[in-house]
Amino acid sequence: MMVLGLSELYDNANGLEGSAYREIIKVPFYHYVYKQHAALVAPINDALVKYKQTPQFQAMKSRYWVK
Repeated sequence: MMVLGLSELYDNANGLEGSAYREIIKVPFYHYVYKQHAALVAPINDALVKYKQTPQFQAMKSRYWVK
């Protein structure tokens, strides 16, 4: 059994191609905004939604095996 982070998975992708690799835990990413700046939540969320559609983000997802 191995426990690997995403960067280690990427670095060792060639050796893992024939393995029975399974993801056992996924840690979601959240952004927090202090309540004093609640008006920024919608603009930040909109910016993140747009960023997730960019080729740069898609390439990063592919590089680090993010679903």
